[in-house]
Amino acid sequence: SVNERIVAIEPKNFGALYSLGFDNYSYLKQHAVAVDWFTKALAVDPNHAEAELYLGINLYLSGKKTEAIKHLIIANAKLPSEKSGNYYIAKAYVDTNQSGKAIEALVKYNGMNQENPETQVLLAREYANNQKTIALAIKTASIAVALAEKHKSFIAISYDIHGWSLALNKESQAALPLLEKANKSQNSIDIQYHLAYVYLQLNMFPETDSQLKALEASGLDKKQAADVKRLRSDLTDKMNKEMEAKKKASGASEKPV
Repeated sequence: SVNERIVAIEPKNFGALYSLGFDNYSYLKQHAVAVDWFTKALAVDPNHAEAELYLGINLYLSGKKTEAIKHLIIANAKLPSEKSGNYYIAKAYVDTNQSGKAIEALVKYNGMNQENPETQVLLAREYANNQKTIALAIKTASIAVALAEKHKSFIAISYDIHGWSLALNKESQAALPLLEKANKSQNSIDIQYHLAYVYLQLNMFPETDSQLKALEASGLDKKQAADVKRLRSDLTDKMNKEMEAKKKASGASEKPV
């Protein structure tokens, strides 16, 4: 390309380095390559806010979430109203399990962009992970559902987090139709597990068993397998208790008066 020829002659030509980075980011989607070019551009002009921003974004998109955060913090300080920087740092905090910072960043971004169902889902999930903020999870998840239906995107996961938030608040009856809708839209392990959990809370044993069998046949990671095993154990316990209760009731009714 023209810019590559320029850099071959002038290795410290900031404009050419920046343009190569942007082309690889925006058009070619070669994010690791874009990281190299933006790194070289910043070496020429360390104070360039946009180069810092795009370096952070492309580090995130290359899977280097922790490193991305460092650059996005700098970029966001220089460009506080730039939506993309706030979006990617929020996602990076979520992906690196920094819940407190994730919530703060998501609240800020959602204030800047009130039409993104994805970030409402992410915020609801973070709230749902803390029993003290379940009410906020339910409220945020309901916003996510409305936006998902409006924009026809993130529908399954928005219904899932809304249903799961209600389930965590012991509102299983209200959670059930939301989770069943999510399961029809997208057959994911998380949604199946949440639905199995609610079926069990409502003593719908055949439905719980069916969901667990589907999960047990899936490729579960270690944590998922442990969660499913625990739910299977809870199902067995509940079924045994119900059976014992029926036996006692039957025995009592057969006793002579």
